[in-house]
Amino acid sequence: GATGETGAVGATGPTGPTGATGATGPTGATGPTNVNATLANTDAQTAVNATPLTLGTVVTNNGLTTANNSITVPDTGTYSISYGINEVTGANQNDYVEIAINGTGQTSTRRSMSSTAGVGGSYVLNLNTNDIITVVPTVTDSTQIGNTGGPSLTLTVVRLS
Repeated sequence: GATGETGAVGATGPTGPTGATGATGPTGATGPTNVNATLANTDAQTAVNATPLTLGTVVTNNGLTTANNSITVPDTGTYSISYGINEVTGANQNDYVEIAINGTGQTSTRRSMSSTAGVGGSYVLNLNTNDIITVVPTVTDSTQIGNTGGPSLTLTVVRLS
């Protein structure tokens, strides 16, 4: 004879036991460490054309080389670099300051000096192993960087990646 109709679906059975835990995955890559340095000059100073400004005080240093008014990076990577310069006596419209890498001024970091206010900026730059960062002025006459209300100059370098 003919096959009869399919019966109703039965109730779901009980959940089975949990399986064994899988193997631990590989450890992820180590993130960047806290690599940074800040230099400052708490004294007034004279800006000499095309000569790195004086940075005699190490405020912090975590993994960078600080010497000769400069900061040297140990590894190729992306870095945040910021500087601030106090107001300047004798500044004119042709006087400016900028970050230099290995002695070459970075025009994108150039700021006009001011006799009424401090100037500065923060920049993200790709650097190579052993690049040396300084702050260099271009001045036409004798120019004095003051220290009223703060240091005459600060420079900070922080590794981002």
